[in-house]
Amino acid sequence: EPVTCSDQNACTIERCVEETRSCERYARDADGDGDPDHHCGGGDCDDDDPLVSSNRPEICGNGRDDDCDGKVDEDDDTCVVPDHDRCDDAFVIDAPGNYALSLFAALPDYAASCAPTSPSVRDVVATIRLPQGPARDIDVVATTPSSSVAIAMPERCGEPGTELGCHGATRGANGNAMARIRARTLEPGSYPLYVFTEADAEVTLRVRFLDPAPKPENETCGTAAVLAPFTQVSATVIDAERDVGSACSAELGDLVYTFTLAETSDVRLRATSEDGLGDAVLSLRSEACALPEDEITCVSGNPALLFQRSLPAGTYFVAVSATAPTDLKLVLEVFPPTEAPADEICEGAPALPHNTTVTVDLTDHTDDVRTGCSTGFADAAYSLVIDEPSDVLLVQRFAQGEHGAVQLSTPACATPEDRLACGIATQSP
Repeated sequence: EPVTCSDQNACTIERCVEETRSCERYARDADGDGDPDHHCGGGDCDDDDPLVSSNRPEICGNGRDDDCDGKVDEDDDTCVVPDHDRCDDAFVIDAPGNYALSLFAALPDYAASCAPTSPSVRDVVATIRLPQGPARDIDVVATTPSSSVAIAMPERCGEPGTELGCHGATRGANGNAMARIRARTLEPGSYPLYVFTEADAEVTLRVRFLDPAPKPENETCGTAAVLAPFTQVSATVIDAERDVGSACSAELGDLVYTFTLAETSDVRLRATSEDGLGDAVLSLRSEACALPEDEITCVSGNPALLFQRSLPAGTYFVAVSATAPTDLKLVLEVFPPTEAPADEICEGAPALPHNTTVTVDLTDHTDDVRTGCSTGFADAAYSLVIDEPSDVLLVQRFAQGEHGAVQLSTPACATPEDRLACGIATQSP
């Protein structure tokens, strides 16, 4: 029967968990800063302001009790003056390199289209100075392990207007939050940079001055660049828009390439991140190209390796994206068609012996089992025969750095409705 989770206590927030038919209770924290209201046993003396709590430092000169110690101690030696909090105190970057910025005690002073919407957002300011000489591109990567991060490059500091670039947080290949901007063809001069986080955090900036390069034009199926076999091309997935639908998730937009087969062939595509900032995402598409149903198969990884056997003669498209803004190398390889292994598809799959470990070689396999367990994974299929009702345990071990999946399904083995169980992991087994 329905139950109430209310405990009649104004100092707790209750939530009913339908899945477990249980109640969860949390200490009241209206501003979400991690410090409960001091009326309810916490240390937050202003539960409407996420920048005030017993976990925050006392900030000099702002006329309020930031750390909830009962006094406005701006003249105390323990108060903190945030560094580079305003345009007139910007951190100066006048050469390429790696720089550390602290957002400890910083205040939210500026706005940007990609800035976090959290009430606890804060920002600091840097100024990037391009030396005299020809126009250059400025490439900035911001990373932090302890918070989300976003960066924006306005035309003028403190003045809302056209942004030269703005990028919100994505998750990098090593798990850190990261954001990246490439501002293109800038003349010598000073350019402001806003750095945003949602908590006190240390942020590392990697700044590069590069030869100017135009934004890639192969954004859509209609503007796809020709991909020649066995020729490596560069794909910078930073400021691309998303134009095609794919079953493989990607945080960024995509660039589109095309190739034509004169005869039935095996096709291999490889995309590798040059800087290791994110995983590549590849989508092989039919001549129709743009819609989700035009996707033949997709895969992600670093490198992302996509293999398709016996692709008929015709025109095909490849959409290239990534899980985080990164520079990719892409290559297409075309070979004569080969025979499919016996364990390629469910129909006619070889028997899986009971209580025996078998080695599965996925080198020349494609993504054939489309039941929703492991989109973009090369797969092999086996048949399992049991003579009486039984418990079944399937354990898969795979190489470190890979993603593995194992599935049990009904004999139809064709749709998500046929799937009985699915296990997927990034660690073995």
